[in-house]
Amino acid sequence: DIVQKIIDFMIKENKTLKSTEIANNRLKVIRRAHNTIKKYLEILKNLDLITIEKENKKVSFKINTEKYYKIRESILGG
Repeated sequence: DIVQKIIDFMIKENKTLKSTEIANNRLKVIRRAHNTIKKYLEILKNLDLITIEKENKKVSFKINTEKYYKIRESILGG
């Protein structure tokens, strides 16, 4: 459930996001601690569903929507 909320938020925002932006999102949809969000982002990274961009020692994450929808379609069969 939390992973889906993270994915949905990242798709809706459609930009690179820092983990703090996801944890402290303005919609208050996720409501999880920063370290918890980082743990789930690491899982999504290992599944190759998000990419990591580093700039000036700051790490940002971006969802790979094409891959996400492709995997989702294959799981749901439609």
